Formats: sequence, C-alpha cells, structure tokens
Amino acid sequence: MSAVNVKFIHTNVLHATELEVSTKVMFSDGLIKIIDAWQSVLRMDSLSCAIALFNIVATTLQFSSVARTSDGQQRVPLNFYNMVLARSSYGKSDITSLIRNVLRAIGTANGEEVNMCLDEFTRAGLMNCLNKSTKIFMSDEADMVFVDAGLFNGFAKPSTEANCRSLVMILYDRMFCPYVRRLASKTVVVEKSKLNLLGLSTGELMGTVVSRLKSGGSWDPMIGRFSWWVLDGPPMMEQLIEPVINRLIPSIEQLSFACSLIRNCTFKYDNGALSRIVMWGNSIRQKSYEHRHDASLSSLLGKSIQHVHRYAAFIQTLEYGLDICMEFIDHFKEFPSDGNIDQSLIERIDGMFHELFHEQIGVDKQVHQLLNKFISC
Repeated sequence: MSAVNVKFIHTNVLHATELEVSTKVMFSDGLIKIIDAWQSVLRMDSLSCAIALFNIVATTLQFSSVARTSDGQQRVPLNFYNMVLARSSYGKSDITSLIRNVLRAIGTANGEEVNMCLDEFTRAGLMNCLNKSTKIFMSDEADMVFVDAGLFNGFAKPSTEANCRSLVMILYDRMFCPYVRRLASKTVVVEKSKLNLLGLSTGELMGTVVSRLKSGGSWDPMIGRFSWWVLDGPPMMEQLIEPVINRLIPSIEQLSFACSLIRNCTFKYDNGALSRIVMWGNSIRQKSYEHRHDASLSSLLGKSIQHVHRYAAFIQTLEYGLDICMEFIDHFKEFPSDGNIDQSLIERIDGMFHELFHEQIGVDKQVHQLLNKFISC
C-alpha cells in the first residue's frame, strides 16, 4: 500500500472519530453508571464496553427477532455484523477477549458445553457449525481474515471453498429459513442458523473500500449490513493497585448472565413507540429515495432502518437484565465479591427471571424442545 493511501486512510479514520457515539444517548442512567464503573476494572473505555455488550446479547438472544408491524408478521432477525476501527495500539483485542470470556462463563452457568464462538471461517466450517445454533465469529485481524474470506469487493477473489461472501450475505436475513447447498454427492441443509460477526480493523479494509468508490467503483452491499464503530480516545493507563470491585453493582459477567435468560423471543413495540418508529422509518425511506443517484448513501440510509430495530432489541435486553440485577441487589444487598457467576447467584437470578418474565419461560422451553427434536433426528 502506497504512503499516499495510508495517509488517506488515517486522515479519514481521524475525521470519523469526531462523530462520537455516546453511551449516554443509548442507555439509561443506571446502566451508564455501571458501565462507567467497569472502565477501571476492565481497562476499557465506555464505548468499547458497550460494543462488547451488544455482541454478547446478540449471541445470547439466540433465535430472537423484532416485530416491525403491529400484527407481528414482519420480523427482523437479530443477526449482528459489526466492525471496530481503531489504531493498532488502541487495545481493540481486549474487546474480543472480553466477549469470549463472558460467553464462556454464561455457557458454563447455563449448563451448555457448546462453544458459541466460531474459530473457522470457511463455507464448510460455517455450514457445519451453524445448523440449529447461534454462533459469533470474531477476528482481531479483520483486514486480513475478512479479505481472505472474500467478504468485501475490491480485493483479489479467494478460492471457491474459502469465499464466504454469498453465504454471509444470505445468512444476514434468513435466520428462520433453510439454506440448501447441493454438492456433487449429497445435499447439505442448514435448517435454522444465526451468525454474528465482529471484526477489528486498523482501517486498511475500509480505506480500500472508500478508495475504490472514489475511483468510480460500484457500491458494495456488504458495507450496509455492518455497523461501523470508529474508536479514538486516550489510553487506559495501567494501575499498580488493582481497583476495588464495587459489590453494589453487577460485573459484566453477572449482568450478561441475567440478559442471557432472555432468548428465543419476539420483541414488540407498544403502540406509541411503533407509531414513532414507523414515522421515522418512512422518513428515512423517503431520504433514501431522494438520494437514489448516490448508491452508497441511498443504501446506507435504507439499511439503517434494520440496524435501529436490532439496536432497540439489544438495548431493551440490557435494560431488562439491569432490572433483574437491581431486583437482586434489593433482595440480597450485594453481588458476589469476585464478580463471577456462582451457583447461588444462578439460582437467585433465575428465580427472579421466572417471576418477572413468566411468559418467556414457556416459549423458551418449547423452542428448546423443538431444537432437541431436530438434533435427535
């Protein structure tokens, strides 16, 4: 890559960071205070903590969706594709490490031995692991891994077996529909699947995409399916003395465990919220139409509607998890000192969840029975 292109990429990344996404806009005051308290313990800024939370709940929600109409017939699946852009020394890999550790702790607490994280990103690997399950693939080197998998236009095309672009595009909107691939000797069927993607990039991938557009290249529809986080802030300094854990607030593992009990459900807006979201969505569709001469802007405007529905479900799940944790602190005064998910906390949180969301229990039980039936066939 030429020095001119590198300078172009870094300049545009710095400009993008000026459009700061504040957690104060996304979350309630109670959740903001908890995330702010985590910063010194996790050694991560608040937005990085929020990114980790979004990816965690996107995975633990399993086959959940958002109803975008009053009759509940039109549903948006909660697949989540996102990319984090930051300089190489920012500490981006701390986000993926945290997500892996939290998902492992949740799986252990729920008695599930299945690894929710994918390690292989090939067509065969995806089809083998995704059948009737929810997975997240994370890459600390998205500039290399996602390019090798052929996800974005403008790069050399990989081999047929390594090229995951078409499969990833299909899986984004077809969580509940079977995916059938015909091979020479057999037919492979993925009956139900959910894939989440998180990539960490220093900007080369997006810079190449932008450079291609500036030179007259066509718009890549994959870009609109991703949420793009651009991070740039002061470094989190190491401390000689470990910060004291505040037992009056849940750790990220404990909050995520409470959120993980909400799964396999359909989120519905109340009448007032639905009216507002429909009006907003229609205004964005109109803007997308008015800018149809600019394929990139028109596409991003249109895809933003789906992103908003997804974030609404993720944020609502986090707020529900916070409600459960606040119930816990009201009853038991403090959380376990080590921040882990012990058996006592599991039983107490599970009991509170049954009291607050008794309708969800029956639905979740039916879905698990159905999945077990499929697996045993």
